Amino acid sequence: MIPLIFFLSGCSGIKFQDPVSSTTIISKSDLISGKALFGERAMKLSLPDDGVMELNEKMLSYLDNYVPRNYGEGAKVRNIMRMMIGQGLLGMEYNMSKTYTAWEAFQKAEGNCLSFSYLFTAFAKNRGLKVRFQEVDIPPQWDQIADDLYYFSRHVNVRIFLREDHDIVVDIDRINFKPHYRVWQITENEAVALYYSNTGTDYLYKNDYENAFRYLVKALQLAPKDAALWSNLGVLYRMKGVFNYAEKAYFIALKYDSQQRSALSNLS
Repeated sequence: MIPLIFFLSGCSGIKFQDPVSSTTIISKSDLISGKALFGERAMKLSLPDDGVMELNEKMLSYLDNYVPRNYGEGAKVRNIMRMMIGQGLLGMEYNMSKTYTAWEAFQKAEGNCLSFSYLFTAFAKNRGLKVRFQEVDIPPQWDQIADDLYYFSRHVNVRIFLREDHDIVVDIDRINFKPHYRVWQITENEAVALYYSNTGTDYLYKNDYENAFRYLVKALQLAPKDAALWSNLGVLYRMKGVFNYAEKAYFIALKYDSQQRSALSNLS
């Protein structure tokens, strides 16, 4: 699950706000500088680097035990899956609310579609397999996380390209994947950006605005054309009461995707 956050008020709690009108021109650089949120302190905020796809010695040793390098491609895929979700092995379980790095997913043996995809892809690439992340166009679904804060969900899985057989799609969440759903490939940077966006929104729920900002900007650094990430940054500005900056972020989101649900909801 990758949340796209937005505000929504019930009929009894609607608050009307005039559209922002200002002669001030707000640029993308202004939005990601953070000065409107934190003043000069924004210059001291560093962007995180959590090593989302890194494998350490313990993980590599585990991989060596179960997936020898001389195995064929199909056997490598099957053995990676078996060691990740098989009973008595890693036994990874699906938890839609937890976005972990590959190492955290390995340690905790749980995670959402992103966590599973990071770990599987890191293992598969180490064994010479051609792997690509792909996003799945799942039906719209939403849930409430605060009085006026909701989220839509996105879904990611992994496609393995085999030279002598059909491609294989690996997905820990079979409920959110059907063969007839539209899918499209995304880059590794775009996939990793979703980790930073999810972590940023987790901080946002906790009202930790500095860390929320750091992680959301890191996400945009990796995937600057992802409309949902700009919309999430807009929510941060909205929560801090910087409405003209929030509005600008939503319009940037719509520039990249004119049908982006969270941006449209936030603007309304």
